[in-house]
Amino acid sequence: MPAETRALSKWTSLAARGTTVGITHAAGRLGAGTSAPMVAFLISWFSCRFSFVALGIVSAGWAVMWWWYFHEDPRRDPGITSAELAALPSENDTDEAALAELLRQVIAADRYPLSPRITKLRAILDKLEPQQRRPQPDTEAGRR
Repeated sequence: MPAETRALSKWTSLAARGTTVGITHAAGRLGAGTSAPMVAFLISWFSCRFSFVALGIVSAGWAVMWWWYFHEDPRRDPGITSAELAALPSENDTDEAALAELLRQVIAADRYPLSPRITKLRAILDKLEPQQRRPQPDTEAGRR
């Protein structure tokens, strides 16, 4: 999963990243759920040994296809358009900048500005960008 998330961080925009990660994780669970009946079918119709060979061949084919098709850097993919590249994070974008933007969105969406979670997120954001500190409420009037 860490390699998948790293690849998605290079291949998707920050706005679409959550949805994309959710879809890929759901597809992984779907694959795990459907593979058990397929293996059971292979074992019942052929043999246990055949199921290992068949899945090994399918896995090796998948790995070869992935190695041939996948590019670590989207800028090296010949099939990507300039409009698609413009939507992706640039090489100069740091994880800290993306994290700071995400923290800003979470803080802005939170209805409880003095909650411990938001206070902790504000502290992290202040460490990342101390020059752009947001004013914090000094009373607990914002709590519900």
